[in-house]
Amino acid sequence: EKAREAGGKNAFLVVGVNDDASVRRLKGESRPVNTQEDRARVLGALESVGAVVFFGKASDDTPLELIRVLRPDVLVKGADYTKDKVVGAEFVESIGGRVALVDLVPGKSTTGTIAKMRGKNQSIGMPRPCRVQGPPGCPVCPPQRGQTKNWRPAAVIRFSQ
Repeated sequence: EKAREAGGKNAFLVVGVNDDASVRRLKGESRPVNTQEDRARVLGALESVGAVVFFGKASDDTPLELIRVLRPDVLVKGADYTKDKVVGAEFVESIGGRVALVDLVPGKSTTGTIAKMRGKNQSIGMPRPCRVQGPPGCPVCPPQRGQTKNWRPAAVIRFSQ
């Protein structure tokens, strides 16, 4: 929602997602926790998301090539970055676009979630099964009957590498 707000009311929001190989290179062999397809389904299910696009290749784990192809009017990144550290910021501004840094939602990161899970059960690194049904693909909860059927992103685009 914050990305949609930064882009404007009628913006078509394209979310760039590191592919699985890129996440492993950046975060280690135990990552990603969820596959790129599962991450795309969750993001694509959000009403504000128009498309989900994977990026990452062995020579470059950044979205720069994707940004150059899409030529966005607004490039949105979390406020844990500064504009000079945002990949593609210089390019977007050179074509008349702008960079928007949005506040992060506290406690909503994979790293934070993993830390919480490990804190609950150090012996196996996972929490006890919860009593609240999680989303499809939740590693703790079994999927609800019929919950995964027809649950797809609005669009998933893969650029050849």
